[in-house]
Amino acid sequence: MNEIEQDDMWTPPQKPHSPNLSVGIHEAEIIEVEGQNGVPNPFDEKKQRDVLIVTFDVEGFEVKRTITNSSAPKSTLNKWTRALGYGDISLTGFRWSDLIGKQCRVYITWSGKTENGSQWDRVDDVLGPEQQTLKQPEHT
Repeated sequence: MNEIEQDDMWTPPQKPHSPNLSVGIHEAEIIEVEGQNGVPNPFDEKKQRDVLIVTFDVEGFEVKRTITNSSAPKSTLNKWTRALGYGDISLTGFRWSDLIGKQCRVYITWSGKTENGSQWDRVDDVLGPEQQTLKQPEHT
């Protein structure tokens, strides 16, 4: 290849992604919930788990959060559904597609930085309409 062809193929380096939202409580809407089965468990490579990928519209930005699809009393899904008024789903059961269109408030944090320095918005918690406070998450 001659020098001109190499210059035509050059791609500038990507700038690290920066979060779009400030850390704190924001109004949101759940716009999509996707279930995936048999996803590798990040804590034990020999195990798999079923997950829900919950997509929120937060001030015009889509923010996704993956949680385990579990109705256990201490699960994230059970905590979130209680905040949204569904009660204890470990006792009643739940159809996760009912979350779509739900208005809520979310606590946004930022992910840890990736190798190239990118950080992403992260839904740390879902709050009920009247809930004003929550435990302060540890920032990474």
